[in-house]
Amino acid sequence: TPFLGVWGEPLLEVISAASLARIKELGLQGMSRIAWSIATLQLRDLPLLHAIAEESICLLSGGQSDELSRRECPQHMTNTAWAFAVCSFRHCPLLEAISAASIQLISAF
Repeated sequence: TPFLGVWGEPLLEVISAASLARIKELGLQGMSRIAWSIATLQLRDLPLLHAIAEESICLLSGGQSDELSRRECPQHMTNTAWAFAVCSFRHCPLLEAISAASIQLISAF
C-alpha cells in the first residue's frame, strides 16, 4: 500500500481476516467504516469488499427496521457508496439496495 508499505501488510491481512470473520456482527455502521478505511488507504481487498456488499444488501433489503430507522443510516449508505466508488469496485446489487433503501427513507418523511 502507498501509506503503510511492506510493514503494514501483515497488519492489514489480520484486520481483513477478523472483519470477514465478524462481518454479520458489524452492522451498516461498522461495514461503512471498514469500507471507508479500505478506500482511504487505497487498498483493493476484494474478498472483504464482496463480503461488505453482500451483508449490506442483506441488511438493507431484509427490512431491518431498527437498522433502517436510525438517523445515521443515510450516512452509512453514503460512506459505503463513496468507498466502493473510490475503490473502483462496481457492485450493482449493492447500489440497487442502497437506492431502494434511500427511497424508503425519503418516503418516510
